[in-house]
Amino acid sequence: MSHFVINTRLPSVNDYVNVCRRNKYQAAQFKRDVEEVIEWAIRQALATGTLEATSKPCKVKFEWHEKTMKRDVDNIAGAKKFILDAMQTMGIIVNDNQKYVKGFTDDFIKDDKDFVRVELVEVGE
Repeated sequence: MSHFVINTRLPSVNDYVNVCRRNKYQAAQFKRDVEEVIEWAIRQALATGTLEATSKPCKVKFEWHEKTMKRDVDNIAGAKKFILDAMQTMGIIVNDNQKYVKGFTDDFIKDDKDFVRVELVEVGE
């Protein structure tokens, strides 16, 4: 079971859209900053051995842990765009297209702190 944990609350789709409306350059920097946080989580998981790169197709399981239940689930789960892009940049997955990512599951859990657990499950071609 290959997985990693992002120990922070990721921005919602609404957060990203608001930045995009203000300034396209700020939006690009915003996306880079979010992906950098995710890349650090990936590096940590690689170092501890909980995450391994794969060249096989996989399904991605997301567990979205939130302190409050105020945000809409579609806005929370929109952060998977940042996560998949960061996994591709870090070489964890070959590509985030349909050849390599065969699907997602999303679970939303009320918790004491905000974090995201991401698990990769390899599937047959």
